[in-house]
Amino acid sequence: MALGFDGVKWTQLTEIMAALIFSPVIGMLVGLLLMTISKRILAALRLDIERADGFYKKMQIFSSSFVSFTHGSNDATKVMGIIALFLATHYHYTEIYVPVWVILACAGAMAVGTYLSVMSMRLVRTLGEGITQLHPVHGFSAETGAVLVIFTASRLGMPVSTTHVVTSAVTGTGMASGFGSVGWRTFRDIILAWLITLPFCAGVAAASYYILSTFTG
Repeated sequence: MALGFDGVKWTQLTEIMAALIFSPVIGMLVGLLLMTISKRILAALRLDIERADGFYKKMQIFSSSFVSFTHGSNDATKVMGIIALFLATHYHYTEIYVPVWVILACAGAMAVGTYLSVMSMRLVRTLGEGITQLHPVHGFSAETGAVLVIFTASRLGMPVSTTHVVTSAVTGTGMASGFGSVGWRTFRDIILAWLITLPFCAGVAAASYYILSTFTG
């Protein structure tokens, strides 16, 4: 809106969109692969999923902790980058610099937002009950798969959606038991909400700039 179509670096935008679109697909495949491996290990040890619950509950402490770590390494740094860009523009910095207070503010906001979301349990129920029947082994496989995808994306400097990578990894673990084990309607609704969000946010941002620019001249 500010600079017209020529003001957008379309090549970089295409790369970012590709990372956002393909990362859930990769997450689904990795979740499927890890769950398949886990099931084969349990079969070799002659253990059913219920008997393995105790072990995988403990393992989920580590896998969920790493999900939290990679969540911050990717999602939180997106916001830090935007704030750092504004600061660099305002103070005429020659390079992008992220102050400590920006890091603490973004990390704190993400922690509070996560806490409030867990208190309502709505997202937890959607992922934990709506996509597939989960046991600790499913959770561990999905979390480990999501960590591998998100950490790799962070190292490559590519933004991805932690929520959608985890959602896809959970779907992949359900697919290991057959396509009928997945709540595809819930998965479809999540993906549609995500696809609608991208152009909607762009439109709101453009409209906001237009309205503000008319008042500021």
